[in-house]
Amino acid sequence: MPADDVYAETTSYDTISNAFFARTSFCDLVGWKKLLIITSEFHMKRTKCIFDWVMNVPSVHGPTLPSSQKYELNYLSVPDYGLSEEAVKIRNEKENKSADNVEKILSRKYTTLSEVFEFITGEHAFYSAEKLVNRANTVINPDDAKKLEMLRQSYGGSISNSNISLAGFGNHDLIPFVSGTLFGGAVVA
Repeated sequence: MPADDVYAETTSYDTISNAFFARTSFCDLVGWKKLLIITSEFHMKRTKCIFDWVMNVPSVHGPTLPSSQKYELNYLSVPDYGLSEEAVKIRNEKENKSADNVEKILSRKYTTLSEVFEFITGEHAFYSAEKLVNRANTVINPDDAKKLEMLRQSYGGSISNSNISLAGFGNHDLIPFVSGTLFGGAVVA
């Protein structure tokens, strides 16, 4: 496939907004209906739940999308290379919990693209200004540091020598950012 036929959605910080921005910034604008979504094996269940939900909700309340406006979604998973068994186990736990939340709560509560937008901008921890501030002021429990580090690495992060001061716990070598996104919470020393 020619490189100029491949597009990467780079606006999002997570999978829900990845689906939303892929739809609103690419698909709806240029009329793409057939998509191939590629992600890691551990991430596929949640990705499929999210893309099936976001790509199929109507823009506003009313009838469901006519077949001419529906998307043909295809999925391809890639192996979880580079992660330890323990990291994959921790990530799978997080992914399964999140997939259940999408299936049982989010997709039933937010049933239009407008409502998904309201959720992202008003409720989502990575896009709501209030939640971003609260997240930045959250102190990481040192007992959770190893688990958080493995999760961070599963997002493609690497170990850093940045000093992060955890209120009341002294200095620890942790970095709370994943691709520019605050992951966890800490006070930077």
